[in-house]
Amino acid sequence: MSSDPQAGLFEYTAGLDIGNGYVKGVIEDRGSDTAAKESDVAVDIIDMPSVAATLIRPNLLQTPDADAPQVLAGGQEWFDNADMVFSSNLVPDTYRRVIGRRALATKASSVDAFDLVGHKSKAEQPLSKVLVLGILAAKALRDYVAVSGMLPSPNNADSSVTSLTVRAVLALALPISEYESHRGSYSAGFVGTAAEPLVHQVRINNFVTPITVSIVFDNVLVVPEGASAQYAINFFGEPLMERLLSDVRSHGVVLEGVEAKHLLAATDTIGVDVGEGTVNFPVFTGGRFNADASRTLTSGYGTVLENAIESMTEKGDAHGFAGRKQLADFLQLDVNPLKAKFHGRVVEETEVASEFFVREVAMELSRVLDLVGAATQAIYVYGGGSGPLREFLHKALLEKVVEMNGEDAAPVLYLDSTYSRGLNREGLIIAARNRAASLAEATTPPAVTKTSRKAAAAK
Repeated sequence: MSSDPQAGLFEYTAGLDIGNGYVKGVIEDRGSDTAAKESDVAVDIIDMPSVAATLIRPNLLQTPDADAPQVLAGGQEWFDNADMVFSSNLVPDTYRRVIGRRALATKASSVDAFDLVGHKSKAEQPLSKVLVLGILAAKALRDYVAVSGMLPSPNNADSSVTSLTVRAVLALALPISEYESHRGSYSAGFVGTAAEPLVHQVRINNFVTPITVSIVFDNVLVVPEGASAQYAINFFGEPLMERLLSDVRSHGVVLEGVEAKHLLAATDTIGVDVGEGTVNFPVFTGGRFNADASRTLTSGYGTVLENAIESMTEKGDAHGFAGRKQLADFLQLDVNPLKAKFHGRVVEETEVASEFFVREVAMELSRVLDLVGAATQAIYVYGGGSGPLREFLHKALLEKVVEMNGEDAAPVLYLDSTYSRGLNREGLIIAARNRAASLAEATTPPAVTKTSRKAAAAK
């Protein structure tokens, strides 16, 4: 099968970085860019909170079917407003769910975010599956309506399509500490077996006519978090390295004599991937991922935010933050003079929590350096949590590297968060494209040549 939007059939290649704080992903039509343009199936960039709200009441405010083209043309806004019911072995019930930003502002029976305190793997939590299935289903409906101009509906005489089907090659990531023990079961939960592939169904309830999307996974590749970002750094090559060097030097790090080609040639590196719930330290030795030296710190920038809220609460300071996501959004806003005093107090509490957290990160880096520090050529710092922590974390890491390996140790290259928070996503879509290409090559029959015809005739 190949993508046929008019018939409601879609083949996708997807890389979804299901982070503890945000989902960052790329979904595209499988195959070449030319094929995608010819089918009018767009490439979608996903950036939304990793949260879902469960609703037990029915949807009494459906949008008229005729308004679907306008609603679905909203890009990221559509993914943040999809209203869905799941029929899948991966989802434990059939209640309504909304995902993303709508889930943060909905009166719900429960709001599900990743637990930063418990020890349950992301691979074992239903939220990761809800987000993957929901995003792919929302993408398929958006693409179908973009081509046909209408919903697939048995009530529409102009539509011969009543449901949609997706086949996907998907790349996901797990924290390094969970990767070895959970990657196989995480993948199999989506795919099933060769003898019995799984079919997952999602019913989208936003419109008067409910739409069913069936999803089958041809392959699910699971890679270590942070390692996928390193793949992206190498893939983008010298242009990214030039940008990185320019940014690093603008912050006072000279790196005399270092050029982009030198960074690109480095085969022994350490990554410091700062997420909301974890900090991963992917190590590459001789250009290959070194699982023995790589580590995960099971706390992240979200831990800083939760500790700041807890500190304010224990002091009796009224703050009004229901959770870490509200605090994160508040800190990103421009300071309004009406809230300047309150903002200053909140920033002060967050900075105190940050100082304690960066000590933990630096200590974890020292454990990695103890194994591979002498051979390490470069240390990259990136991830969604690295931006807010830069003032404290960069200094702490520089000091720890000098302490462990001397003044001439590997440089600590702190990537700007405007592009570094999406590196895992970019690495995952690269991995997914490679896997899709290898699957296509494996299923393509060999070309028949004159020699092979003669051999067949001889038999």
